[in-house]
Amino acid sequence: MQQALANQIGNVPLFANENYPISSLRPLLRSQSPVYNIPVTALNDFFSRYLEYNVKFIKIDTEGAELLVLLGLSNVISWFRPIIMYEESESSFNAFNYKAMDIITFFSLHKYSLFRVKERFNITYQERNFKFSNIIAVLNEDLCGIFNKTDVVTAFCTKIEDINFSE
Repeated sequence: MQQALANQIGNVPLFANENYPISSLRPLLRSQSPVYNIPVTALNDFFSRYLEYNVKFIKIDTEGAELLVLLGLSNVISWFRPIIMYEESESSFNAFNYKAMDIITFFSLHKYSLFRVKERFNITYQERNFKFSNIIAVLNEDLCGIFNKTDVVTAFCTKIEDINFSE
């Protein structure tokens, strides 16, 4: 599928810079400008054509558009109840005018628990300092099955309610 994911269907500008390896639906650097006009879809629309499949895991790394993608997959959550992993980066979220807490609220409303992968990353490029980490979202009712099968989650993740958000 060669299209962007968000909470809408249509076309959107893709911002890029030939000297910066990351593109986004919003400019992450002052030097980025719209380079392409690309098709966009919501995962609800995409997966409504493939209900015979059982989606178990979704990884979202959309350079700040994570909340838009999540808003576009609320039906997918109801249909498949997947584990979802997404990249959290407040500096990228700022370009879309939302905060990490908005994603936490989204998952709370859908009855998911969140776990931050313990390793965090920090990249500086031009005028931006990108701090990011990966978050794993698990449906509350599936927690016992996951934790009884493996200690991987507890060994490598911290439950979000145990995190100091000023870090």
